[in-house]
Amino acid sequence: MAATPRSVDPDDGDLYGSHWWTRDHPHGTFWAAGHEGQFIDVCPALDLVLVRMGRTDAEHSEDLKRWRTEVIEAFGATD
Repeated sequence: MAATPRSVDPDDGDLYGSHWWTRDHPHGTFWAAGHEGQFIDVCPALDLVLVRMGRTDAEHSEDLKRWRTEVIEAFGATD
């Protein structure tokens, strides 16, 4: 499966599956990362796909990661 971890990024601890990034997340979220903050998050437990085509410099990448988590959690709160 794409979300099954196969290696660990030594910089931030994110897990890498088969062409998808993943992490220990209660909703089973995994994602594809693009250039300068573009991404696709897939959250099977919430039947949610979140796509961002914006541009964010590396200096603000942690802010973007936190925002993505907050958006997913907002959908999770509606269960």
